[in-house]
This record gives sequence, structure tokens and C-alpha cells, in this order.
Amino acid sequence: MNTNVQNDSLQAYCTKALEACLRRQEDGQTDTDIDLADARVLECISILKSQICKIATHESSSPKSFRAATHKILSELLPSLRIELRRNEVREQLLSKLLNGDITVHNMISNHAEYTRANQEMFVTITDHHRSLIEQVDEQHATWEQAISSKQAIKNLAKYAQAAVSMGDKEWVRKGQQTMEAIALQFFFENGAENAYIKSRKAIWFDRHNNFMPTEEQLRLRGALPKLIINSETERIRLLDVGSCYNPHLGQQKFDVTALDLEPTHESVYQCDFLALTLAETSSIIATPREGTREWRSDQPASQRLKALPGNYFHAVTFSLVLNYLPSSDQRVEMLIKARELLISPPESDDPAGAPHRSGLLLILEKGSVLTASGSRSSMLLWSWKAAICALGFELVTYQLLNTDGRKCHIFAFRTVTRPASGQLRLPLYCKHELENLSDEEFNEAMSIFGTNNMKHKASAAAEQLKCLKKPRMENSPK
Repeated sequence: MNTNVQNDSLQAYCTKALEACLRRQEDGQTDTDIDLADARVLECISILKSQICKIATHESSSPKSFRAATHKILSELLPSLRIELRRNEVREQLLSKLLNGDITVHNMISNHAEYTRANQEMFVTITDHHRSLIEQVDEQHATWEQAISSKQAIKNLAKYAQAAVSMGDKEWVRKGQQTMEAIALQFFFENGAENAYIKSRKAIWFDRHNNFMPTEEQLRLRGALPKLIINSETERIRLLDVGSCYNPHLGQQKFDVTALDLEPTHESVYQCDFLALTLAETSSIIATPREGTREWRSDQPASQRLKALPGNYFHAVTFSLVLNYLPSSDQRVEMLIKARELLISPPESDDPAGAPHRSGLLLILEKGSVLTASGSRSSMLLWSWKAAICALGFELVTYQLLNTDGRKCHIFAFRTVTRPASGQLRLPLYCKHELENLSDEEFNEAMSIFGTNNMKHKASAAAEQLKCLKKPRMENSPK
């Protein structure tokens, strides 16, 4: 077929589709860090169009089949372009390769097909492993220790750990990790802890006096607080990263990271079942040589099986894509209770001179779908997580819903406050699949445990906010 068959409308459609990818249009938002008037960009678009037309011409025998072939090629090419253009450094490499002839449309489509296959395999590996754990705990009534030490679990664990590493390389996960780091740095090294404490005192003042705290009292309180929780010039943030097989925070100069996981994939990570971890009486980390590995060396913690950690020691604890993968609400709550024990606690006295804002920080990253149930249950699910975690001796500092290239994730940050009294009711920490499996009667009974008469009103208001949400939302954030 002669290439003159190409019509103007098809050329315009092809150009528009490629330009949209270069602008990285997502959910109506445009990233304009690529100049479409730049000569290099225009030449790349021309190269892509030329290759698309050449392939379509080869595969066509009529104008109609040419149009169909062009649409097919674009449908296969555009997903690859969107992925390649997400990171600035990769984007520049792609433009250079196109200009130099080092990559073609065929290459990009083939690479994306392989990427999709690997992605699907990663997803199946992760979901199958967690489904197996849930079935053993829920249906076979196995304990957590029995479930993770079963032959099936041991067989799947190494493959699962590698899949988790691949998941960690996703742009939305990396953005979530970076956001948690930024929150911690602002909390400890800037005025985040101070702001969070003063906001808490303002709420207490309002409850007691049925009026807002006077500006003079706020200024007096702020002026009396010591300015530094951690001296950024001499100290680092002691960070415990739970369920971290590859240690994503390694190399961050402001953090002293202790990473642990059931199946480490990096030599800097301790092997540990966090639920079986005990509290050490000393301020040192207690570990033993790991079975089946090289002899113990102090500079290789991956050769150690972590047994105990010091309580009231860590400045921050992170759970990144961890809690929702546990088989039950009880285990999620137990993990958070243990995290609370390991985090530093604020002084019992509210005397400003004693630094009452000196508290630990709990950081949680979860994928968007985990807390997105159907109907009104979605907002109640998010609300119940905040309430359940606060009931364990925490106070919400900030909440964000990040949207990275169409992938959403939840970021929670809680500061430590006075621990609840022994024997106090623990609120459930449900995930989407658990909440959706409840009947209406079971759901109402479960939510009644929270003891909030106006919960439905709050949930309805939250649902309206979520509908309108276009950018990351800060809740109870320092002002």
C-alpha cells in the first residue's frame, strides 16, 4: 500500500496522542515540564509517527485497514510511553535513544509486553502468598507462627520477597517512601513536633473551656518549648522499618535505619518475625547467627536472626505495604502495639520545659484500594483506621492521599501520646476484603464498637471530600 493513503485526521490523531503522553496527562492534570515546541521533542514525535506509519503500511492493504493498524500500534505503544516518561532521567534517556536510533517502536512495544508479563507475575506471587496465609489462619485455624513456618509458606517466601523488591521499584511506592521521609524530617528537625503538640493542646483547651485558646497563650506555650527534639548536626533519626526486605531508606544520611523482614533480600536487613519480637532490657539490638548462613559478623546484620529490640528507643517506625497483608485485624493491632512499645514516649508532665512534644512517629503507607470499600463503607473504613490506631496511644499528625500517575496510596503519620490503660478495649483494624464480606448487620455491629453516635455523619462528610479530591490532602497537618 502507498503511504499517500494516510489521511490528515489520522495524522492529527497520532500527533495529539503522542503529545499527550509527552505532557504526561493524568486525571485531567498536565505536567508541562516537556516543551512541545522544543526541536528535539518535535523531532522525536516525527520519528515515532514515521515508524508507526511504516509499520501500519506494511500490515495494511487498504485505507481502512491502515487506520485500524495505526490505532492498534498506538494502543500498544502509548502504555509503554507513559511508563517510560514518568521519571525525568528516564525521559531524557528515551528522547536521546529515539534521536540516535537506539530504540524503535517495535522495541518499545516488545519491552512493554515483557514489563506487563513481569508485573502480572509479581501481582500473582504477592496475592497468592497472602491468600495462602489468610486461608491457613481463617479457615484452617492455624496460628501465625504455624502459617509462616508451613512448607507452603517457606516455599513461597523467597519468590515473594523478590516480588516485593519489584513492587518497591514502582514510582508510586517510591513517592510514598519519599513522602514518609519528608514527614519525619519535618517532624523532628523542623517545627513539626512542636506544631502537632500545640494543636493537641488547643483541642484540649477547647474541650475544657468551650472556647479557642487565646493567641497569647499559644505564643507563651510555643516560646516555652525547647526548639529541638533531635539535633540535626549531631544526631540522626532512629528509624525502624518493619517488613523491609530491601531497605529502601538505606543511604539516607539523616536516618539511622534498622530494617527487618521475614525474608531479607539485602545484607543490611535483619531476618525477623516482628510479631515474635521481644523487648530488650538493654538499649542494644539482640540478634543470633541466622541458620544456614555464613558465620556472624557485626557488619552484616542479614546474617543475624533478630530476637529483641529496645523499648522506648526508636524515633520513628514505618510500615510500608505491610499491615494490609496480615491475615487478621488482631495481628495488625498487635503489630501497632509493639511499634508503640518500641517508639519513644513523651514525658508524663505537660511542663513545657520538659519537652512534652518529644514524641515518636508512626508512619504507614498503604495502597489506595486497601481502604476503598464499596458505598458508604469506604469513608467509614478510613475513619475506623484513624480511630483504631489513635486508641493504641497515638494521635494523628497528618494524612495524605497521594496520586502518582493514577496510582493512589494512603500516607498516615501518628505521634505517640499517653498509652491506653491496661485492659482497654482494642478497636478492630479492618481491610477492604474483610469489611465487604460482612453483612449489613455484622457491619453495623462492628462499627458500633467505636462508640460514635455521629459516625455516619462524619463518614458522609468525609465521602464528599474524597469525591472532590484532586491533590494530596493534609488532615490535622501542622500549620
